Amino acid sequence: MLSFDEMINALEAGCGRHIKRIPVSSSIFRAIGKMADVTGAVLPLGAGFSFEAAQLLTSATPTDDSRTLAEFGMTWRSPRDAIIATFAHRDGDET
Repeated sequence: MLSFDEMINALEAGCGRHIKRIPVSSSIFRAIGKMADVTGAVLPLGAGFSFEAAQLLTSATPTDDSRTLAEFGMTWRSPRDAIIATFAHRDGDET
């Protein structure tokens, strides 16, 4: 599992851009998510941020899936590598 800062580092590496970080407590982050839900009901904000998203980001709980992985003979790719690959700029893609 990656810390939030490690996820942002991976996003920066994939996008090739600096992402400004603003420290916010978990409770404030969830409150902003609730405000986005209320505002999104009357304004076209998009679905990128919500209370549910804030709750998932602030309460990530590691799980032990080693038994399942062993049964299926699988391994996970590094989360950092997966994030970088997802957001890496490709020739011909829009930015």
